[in-house]
Amino acid sequence: MPSVGLHEYPDPHEPDNALVYWPSFARPAPTAAWLTQLLQASARDECRAFFFQPQRGAVVAPYDDGLDVLLPDQAARDYYRRRYLAWLSDRPDGL
Repeated sequence: MPSVGLHEYPDPHEPDNALVYWPSFARPAPTAAWLTQLLQASARDECRAFFFQPQRGAVVAPYDDGLDVLLPDQAARDYYRRRYLAWLSDRPDGL
């Protein structure tokens, strides 16, 4: 999988030398196939990534066993909730 410029660096100020993630931006947008690979790697806890789409005001942060999505308003939330209803958990709040 090609790199998107997210780099991790040891943080000398952390006692356990934790890693710090630095976001980078790239254009043109990645292909759907590349994004699928990245989402699958995130689901397997093999990498950390997040996506920001300024035109829509959305942030998507996948992680192992889940996906956080921040949307600009209730209308966008309701639209995506209906579109991806099958992806939501069985909990009443969908989380």
